Amino acid sequence: MLVDCDPDPVEEAAYGYCRRCECEVPIEERDFGIGRDEAYGRPIVHVDMQWCCCECGDQL
Repeated sequence: MLVDCDPDPVEEAAYGYCRRCECEVPIEERDFGIGRDEAYGRPIVHVDMQWCCCECGDQL
């Protein structure tokens, strides 16, 4: 029986400057795309990833 004794690696949080909070805050990527759509008769999925403040939700 094999046992995994190594702890999972912890991802470092990304930080950026938020103009609304006026300080360095943790940031995350959020999808602002419109999702499923159709273009020229073909189905597509629109994705628009933006970095956002975790505190207030504003885009950076």
